[in-house]
Amino acid sequence: MSQDQLYQYAALANDFFLIHAPAIMNPYVSVLIFLSVSIFLFQQYINGRQHRKLSEKTIPSKIRKIVKPEEFEKARLYSLDKSTFSFVSELFGLLNLLYFVFQWYPKIWDFSGEAALKYLGAKTEIYQSLIYLGIMVVIGKIQA
Repeated sequence: MSQDQLYQYAALANDFFLIHAPAIMNPYVSVLIFLSVSIFLFQQYINGRQHRKLSEKTIPSKIRKIVKPEEFEKARLYSLDKSTFSFVSELFGLLNLLYFVFQWYPKIWDFSGEAALKYLGAKTEIYQSLIYLGIMVVIGKIQA
């Protein structure tokens, strides 16, 4: 793949996702985002098909003689819950990648410094670190 083709793919990713962040100026990052989002969307499509199939309450004829109806229902409900969790988990995995790529962590650090100065009147990094840690813990709890 030539450098020109790589820049074309990066421009396509920028136009497709309407991305205008400093980290995106690197064509490799644009390709990374494009591929990551494409894989995520494909996995969600496959998971959605499986989720719809798991929503069917009838036992397939091929396993009707092997599996008892109550065992099938338990397995079906468990798989539905697992599928729902998978949707949410993969979404947060993509968000973590985007946090890193869009350099939101340094922005949160800067916000922490501004908050420490404005609300605590402190210019030290200790207060800034505590506020940053608090914000990151809240984000982590929301994602968990």
